[in-house]
Amino acid sequence: MKKKYPIKTQYGVFQAVIWYDRADKMYLVEVPSFDRTMTQGSSLADAKYMARDLIELLCDVAFDDGKMVLAPPRRMFAG
Repeated sequence: MKKKYPIKTQYGVFQAVIWYDRADKMYLVEVPSFDRTMTQGSSLADAKYMARDLIELLCDVAFDDGKMVLAPPRRMFAG
């Protein structure tokens, strides 16, 4: 079952959708704030850590490109 979790980062709190994949025996993570982004973890805690790392990396890349990032609820961050 997919469940939403708040992921606290240095750029704000983002939502991540995390679910367990029994076939691959891992937790899969999707971050709706960023199109087509996923990561994975071996445990729920690892999946949350990986989500945080992914979000911060994508924010850093966006800021390097001169873009802004919107974190729910409509908080704007710029690098």
